[in-house]
Amino acid sequence: MFKDEESLPLAQIEDTVGDRDIFTGIGHCCSKMGRHVIGALAGVGVGRIPFRGEFLDPALQVVSCRGVGIFCDDEASTGVSDKDGADTGIDIGPFHRLGDGTGDLMKSTPRSLEGDRFPEQFAPFCWMLRLIGKSNAPRIMYTTHRRRMGKKMSVMTRFAILLLLPLIGCVDQGTGVPRSQSRPTTGADPLPRVVDNHPGENHFSNIIQLTDGAENAEAYWSYNSQQFIFQSNRPPHSCDQIYTMDIDGGNLQQISSGEGRTTCAYFLTPDDTTVLWASTHLGSEECPPEPDRSQGYVWPIYSSYDVFTKKLPDGEVVRLTNNPGYDAEATVSPDGSRIVFTSMRDGDLDIYTMAPDGSDVVRLTSTPGYDGGPFFSPDGTKICYRARHPQGEELAEYQRLLKDGLVRPSRMDLFIMNSDGSGVFRITDNDAANFAPFFTPDGKSLLFSSNQGAGGGREFDIYKINIDGTGLEQVTTALGFDGFPMISPDGSRILFCSNRHNSNKGETNVFVADWLGGE
Repeated sequence: MFKDEESLPLAQIEDTVGDRDIFTGIGHCCSKMGRHVIGALAGVGVGRIPFRGEFLDPALQVVSCRGVGIFCDDEASTGVSDKDGADTGIDIGPFHRLGDGTGDLMKSTPRSLEGDRFPEQFAPFCWMLRLIGKSNAPRIMYTTHRRRMGKKMSVMTRFAILLLLPLIGCVDQGTGVPRSQSRPTTGADPLPRVVDNHPGENHFSNIIQLTDGAENAEAYWSYNSQQFIFQSNRPPHSCDQIYTMDIDGGNLQQISSGEGRTTCAYFLTPDDTTVLWASTHLGSEECPPEPDRSQGYVWPIYSSYDVFTKKLPDGEVVRLTNNPGYDAEATVSPDGSRIVFTSMRDGDLDIYTMAPDGSDVVRLTSTPGYDGGPFFSPDGTKICYRARHPQGEELAEYQRLLKDGLVRPSRMDLFIMNSDGSGVFRITDNDAANFAPFFTPDGKSLLFSSNQGAGGGREFDIYKINIDGTGLEQVTTALGFDGFPMISPDGSRILFCSNRHNSNKGETNVFVADWLGGE
């Protein structure tokens, strides 16, 4: 075990871990244990933790599921300094993110406590705190950095780990049910889980997988960056329904009725109390039929789609659109004053805006062809969207398919216009399927998904491009689909959907990562 003179008094530790509102650091020198990392992640079940661009050995990890977290390493940049100014130390406190990609697992601490060095037996010490009934006492993860695997852990340390492993049971607060039961996953590690970047993915770091299983897509941030809304066909539903989730992967809530098919959900009001989405449930309680793929890859344009709003959590579902034909793909301006959406109300797929109550509908596009997937710029003055404006025989085929409620999305380009429909500017012209554009926080660039590097195939990646069409950069490199990128309103994180790390081939899941910007 540990020696009393080598640790802080027990009462002082109890007071520290009981403070759940701030991060607290216990400054000390870790030079004697620099070859080891001791840590725990509060409320985040992960399999691997990023550390200086690499990963910790997952074999010896014991992951915390509640309470506070502890991290110790002499090269980890924890934000706690010893008396000599070295960036070393132990951090104790609740935390909700995995760092900024430099090895920093926690934010800088508002206050710190002076203390002597902690021995390697700190893990049994924290285990003892749990035994005496401190529910928020830290659970410990103990592992070694891969670059230091040549340095052996002490026999005492290994023995302590073996004792701890069978004793750690992750429990969801308020349920009393093991996390593996209350939040099932088909993957090897519990959700949310940290996954590694693929080579060349330099625009973001600290990727966390939030869903696993079924199809999960079109994940969009709340105004306060604490939640997101998305669509999923997870059981028991056979077609998409709308869900909200906290950005840490908790508090999953189904907010649509379960009837019909839904799509394109978004937070409507800046206070995040009201959301909108499109649904076919007034046409039929059943899922609408899948499109006829004998004519190749086509998207269905269900005429029964209308746009609805709902005040969370249990408000009445209010219908905003009531016109023959498709009404969907709705998103909202940054100030919540206008909804932009796609509609067939005038016989073609065009972009419109309306007031939050469905009044004051204004048509913005009129060129024959598909105009859709619109998003406002951060200042609300511009709208980006995807479009295909065919001519000749291609236009005739487009109009024939549209009569059957179908559209062929194999070639789409990105456009920008002013929020009143003027000043249309074409950004891409690459004979590929470009879609899901979204403005970067400065409004000078777009993130979007494209198969431009796959010769029209199904290999989609996220790209970044300036709004004048210059400066194209590839953001993701994973095999399969990467799309629906959306940067948080505060500009710090990115949501996207991907086939990477799925448990079953073809499934799409939601991921969040720290957004690093350009380089």
